[in-house]
Amino acid sequence: HNKARSFDGGSDKVTTTYSTHNATSTYSIWAYRVGDGTSINPRMWEKRVAGAQVLHFRNDVTGGNYVFGVNWTGAASEWTFTEPGTGAWYHLLVTYDSGSTSNDPLIYLDGVSQSLTEVNPPSGSLITNTDAYVIGNRGNDNARGWEGGLAEFAICNRILTQAEVTSLAK
Repeated sequence: HNKARSFDGGSDKVTTTYSTHNATSTYSIWAYRVGDGTSINPRMWEKRVAGAQVLHFRNDVTGGNYVFGVNWTGAASEWTFTEPGTGAWYHLLVTYDSGSTSNDPLIYLDGVSQSLTEVNPPSGSLITNTDAYVIGNRGNDNARGWEGGLAEFAICNRILTQAEVTSLAK
């Protein structure tokens, strides 16, 4: 990916100008992981600059998983799947309808739906904020640096079809 941004695993991050949080969304990113950075939870992206954490997609270094997290007033819900290896580009895509606590996300790796483990089920009301999305680290500090490349982060305000997911992964 010649338009990729390299992240050093430290304080590097990009704060977008996009802050909309739709109840039904698709999140897409290309990721190239070199290492684990300086944290046990390096972020590919998250929705937080100064407010409460709303959404994040990260690597759980100690668990060997990638994690999609959504914050609710009753629990910080998370779903995990086995992380892919280092040294290669992977397309990662999450679709999620936060309109109900009974909904689970679908997560795709290179267009293939992953088997998810629900770590914490959602409860309460969805937490939202007007903060922007941040790529490559946490938005409110520099404590979760991604080590590697990230490219083509995109958000859609709907759930993409399987055909659209497959097309984006090519």
